[in-house]
Amino acid sequence: MMSSLFAAVSGLKTHQQRMDVIGNNIANVNTPGFKRSRMTFQDMLYQTIRGASRPVDGGRGGTNPMQVGMGASIGSIDTLMTGSSPQDTGKNTDLAIEGDGFFVVSDGSRNYYTRAGAFDFDRDGYLVNANGMHVMGWMADGSGKIDNNPNKVQNIRINKEIQEPARATNQIVLNGNLDAGAINDLIFPGISSTTNYTKFTVSSGSSIAECQIIFTPTDQLNVWNWSISVLSGGSLSSGGTGTLTYDAANTTSPWSATGGATITFPGTPPTSVNITTTSSGALSGCFQNIDSGTLKDPTDRMAVSLQQVIYDSLGNKYTATIYFERKSDGQWDWKLKDITNSEGKSITSTVPAGTFSGSGPINFDSTGKLTTGGTGTPITFDPDGTTGYMSPMTINLDLSKLTQYASETTVTASQNGYPAGSLEGVSFDTTGTLSGVFSNGITRPLAQVALASFNNPGGLFKEGNTLFSESNNSGKANIGPAGKGGLGTIKPASLEMSNVDLAQEFAEMIITQRGFQANSRVITASDEMLQELVNLKR
Repeated sequence: MMSSLFAAVSGLKTHQQRMDVIGNNIANVNTPGFKRSRMTFQDMLYQTIRGASRPVDGGRGGTNPMQVGMGASIGSIDTLMTGSSPQDTGKNTDLAIEGDGFFVVSDGSRNYYTRAGAFDFDRDGYLVNANGMHVMGWMADGSGKIDNNPNKVQNIRINKEIQEPARATNQIVLNGNLDAGAINDLIFPGISSTTNYTKFTVSSGSSIAECQIIFTPTDQLNVWNWSISVLSGGSLSSGGTGTLTYDAANTTSPWSATGGATITFPGTPPTSVNITTTSSGALSGCFQNIDSGTLKDPTDRMAVSLQQVIYDSLGNKYTATIYFERKSDGQWDWKLKDITNSEGKSITSTVPAGTFSGSGPINFDSTGKLTTGGTGTPITFDPDGTTGYMSPMTINLDLSKLTQYASETTVTASQNGYPAGSLEGVSFDTTGTLSGVFSNGITRPLAQVALASFNNPGGLFKEGNTLFSESNNSGKANIGPAGKGGLGTIKPASLEMSNVDLAQEFAEMIITQRGFQANSRVITASDEMLQELVNLKR
């Protein structure tokens, strides 16, 4: 009779403990990174009234044992490491783990493990959790490389005064298309337009006529239309138009021209001067000596010009001007024309002889693909001239991505140099890599958060504050970067929510409450039976 009372009491105790577990789960329904617990029951030792007997050959069969249980006890209280949904917070130092793994934090003497990624930087630049424990990981070297050796984890610390040093440009990569139907453009001193003109004078005795010649490109390579007009001092009485053709090398000699002009000067009687296109005529002077100067180098008559910013080892900014000239079908030349400093002044006067260079041919096949000339002669120049303070620069060009199709010219360039910059902000990615964003536009890895996995994560010991520690049955921590070795990935600016399901907890609460009530009824019934037994003496 008394055993039923003790059994019911054990039932009350275990159901009360189960209610404690449920209450703790519900209390932490909004605790980031919290993992709910589950309690299971098991029966206790049994009082054996009769043992089992085996069957007798030709006689009676076997009998089962008769045992009376002594109640219930706690079978286990399990931590359920199931995942939960991340919640966006907008704070870039908040991290959530999607998949397996734990963040590694340290109090300076031992490591702990957590799924709660509410991190921030303290005044000394250390990445810490809400309790001030240091977040562990790996620091990057000066070039941004990170060694993920699990034996080299350390406190993550970012110096807010860190600088990104300047980097000298050593490569320019060109992309895009060169128009297969491009028409070269004549360029005169101080004039840059698709229609070019210049002024010249014609004299007869004391009379002087001011004239203007205009060159207009045609749809044929190296072929131009020209026309003359008289601005003052006379009039155009006949002619005044024709064509000008340069040879395949695009030079000013040999050349051929058609047409002529007759200019009449006022007076009594009026006088006239004929302008012819022969080498001794005045018109040839227009073609070869304009504005008291000569036509520029043939490389100035380019179909494409490109300006690209470059930097020296101190971060000084320059602009390199590169010209592309179509020589014939599928054949182009490129040439470095000039380099100007940040004030727009050319540095050619300070460059030692022979060090300011950069040119090469570019050849395309009939399908518009580059065949030869993907590199060319590197661009070389000395940023500070002959002072010797800075080393001469060599910049390699990669033209292998250029094409030549009959479509708009779309050549663009990119280079790998930059000025010095200061740290402006940090951000995490899905691998837990913390990158610094610098004022010069460079983003460089600074550190990486470490994650830990266990053979039996349910065996971890709960330390409170959403922290876990190793136990004898959890196994040793396997430390590595996110996304590798079975570890989950990182979701920045998010926190993992509790995996407590309120609907399930309330259902468990009702079941536990009914179990507790049933055990209390056993005690009441046993008490009444004992009371009846006592009353037998009356």
